[in-house]
Amino acid sequence: MKAKDYLQQYIEYTRIDKIILGCTHFPKLIPELSALFPDASIYSAGHAMAQKLRADLGDNGLNKRDHEGSVTLITTGDLESFKKQTNWFKYKDRAEYKNIVLDYSKYNEQPIEEYEELQPAA
Repeated sequence: MKAKDYLQQYIEYTRIDKIILGCTHFPKLIPELSALFPDASIYSAGHAMAQKLRADLGDNGLNKRDHEGSVTLITTGDLESFKKQTNWFKYKDRAEYKNIVLDYSKYNEQPIEEYEELQPAA
């Protein structure tokens, strides 16, 4: 489904002047969104997140290019669908793919300090 099909109801009946992209991969939609909503300002956290990641990696000496490193791609959805959706990813051949299950039931029962790390699905 193209963005235009999904957003058709908003294109026809609403004047949108600001769009906030809430996911790191949504900037890929900016050209299409700009065409659909030419008067809208588009905001994305993706660039700021990339700058912060670069700074954090540099602060910890992890931005060196003297080794290949590792790549782990994680999804909470269907693993095979995720692999197809990430087929464009440059390092997919050496990536480790993981599926995790999030258990939200405990979040209302424990203080935030006691949350467990995400665990791979069985």
